[in-house]
Amino acid sequence: MTLNTPSTNAYIELLKTFPPRPITSEEELTATQKVIDSLIDKGELTR
Repeated sequence: MTLNTPSTNAYIELLKTFPPRPITSEEELTATQKVIDSLIDKGELTR
């Protein structure tokens, strides 16, 4: 992955909006699952 490519920029934006962190509650699990589902529902995923 090269810097400043659409794939890199999309990944950086995802990290900004939903940074990786430990899941410590049911609420965090639900929020994380919603983000995962929204990514899967996009259809075509970036690298």
